[in-house]
Amino acid sequence: SLRAFARDIDMSPAALCEILKGKRKVSAKLAAKVVVHAGLEPNEAKKILRLFNKQPEGESQSKKFRGAEDYVEVSVDQFM
Repeated sequence: SLRAFARDIDMSPAALCEILKGKRKVSAKLAAKVVVHAGLEPNEAKKILRLFNKQPEGESQSKKFRGAEDYVEVSVDQFM
């Protein structure tokens, strides 16, 4: 259920519902939790996590996430 999954990823059911409705963005940290708890195949998990690792041209790979760059809008289809 939505409530059980929200509990597993340490999030309120209301916040998870907002994400599923597209009203809230997903952080890289939350995406990693979702991938772990959703039981995805490794190749599926990599596809989702790659969305959060894209760097603008000229950026170093060691750059830490900051502010709004820390979030990516993800559709429900990318998690299901």
